Amino acid sequence: MKKIISVLLILVMVVCFCSCNDEVDTATSSAETSSFSFDINSVDVSSLPTELLSEDLSNWNTINLIAELPDENVMLYGLAVTDDAKGVIFRKDDNIYYYDWIWFTNSTKMKLPEMIALDVDDDGNNEIAVSMYVDYNTDVSTEELHVIDLDASNPVHYCYTENLLKTDFYDKFNLRYKTDEVEEEEGTSSKTADKDKEKDETESKDEVVSKSWLIDHSSDIGKHIVFEEKEPELEDGEELDEDWEPKVYFSYDATRDVREYGEYKSLIDPHTNLDYTLTEDGITAEIRVAAKFEKKSSVTFICLIKVPISMEGGKFVMGDMKYKAIR
Repeated sequence: MKKIISVLLILVMVVCFCSCNDEVDTATSSAETSSFSFDINSVDVSSLPTELLSEDLSNWNTINLIAELPDENVMLYGLAVTDDAKGVIFRKDDNIYYYDWIWFTNSTKMKLPEMIALDVDDDGNNEIAVSMYVDYNTDVSTEELHVIDLDASNPVHYCYTENLLKTDFYDKFNLRYKTDEVEEEEGTSSKTADKDKEKDETESKDEVVSKSWLIDHSSDIGKHIVFEEKEPELEDGEELDEDWEPKVYFSYDATRDVREYGEYKSLIDPHTNLDYTLTEDGITAEIRVAAKFEKKSSVTFICLIKVPISMEGGKFVMGDMKYKAIR
């Protein structure tokens, strides 16, 4: 890969600074303070590249065309003025704006952004949605979603940050780690069951504790990671129907994993393995859900969740999830 060119024209002041650490930003043409100084006024629009950056980086330059929508006269350029190649120029017609976005993973796996004009918030006007590939490593493949609203005099930028996504993700279900109970064998008569119950009641406390330990730790007992329906919200004074049982959306049989790698620890954050699909029908997030076990250094992928993403009132909204096992 060609060495990143370290200087771009004149670096003196920031014209517009937007980061995905914030949920929403408005692009402006006034100078603002940033840890990185970039003078967008020094950029000649007529000299911006017209050829998309190639995957082999053979045409790498200081400013690289990384995505475009010719029908909308919208272009996105990646800057190579810092060691991590951070920062983009968003262009609508002949107006240009700087955003402090990650666009280059600094790895051998190069993936250009996806961009589409789409009515994300159902207001009758198209926004520009951009999916940026921001991180790639062992057990990690992360994209970041940006939406730019062009309705105002200056573009308004929204970012689906990892914190927002994580909150929305866990609001969609309850997560439970379940250990199967020892069930009564088929064909056992009620009389036999009564005798067994009397016998159990005469056992010593130590024996009961011992049996409980076996139930929880035996490799023959099933272990499951369960995604299930949340309890309905009740008004004051209301009580949950005693016959109500949560709907199970997905259950992962972790018995073999626990036997080989020790106890289940937790799920990995949902943004860690996240891809966005942008189509005329909308935006879909694909989250490869992974679990961590105490004696296994790598993660275990357990399911793929597909969920539509839209916006309401300037906020991102997750739709209904669809679960598919990964094996």
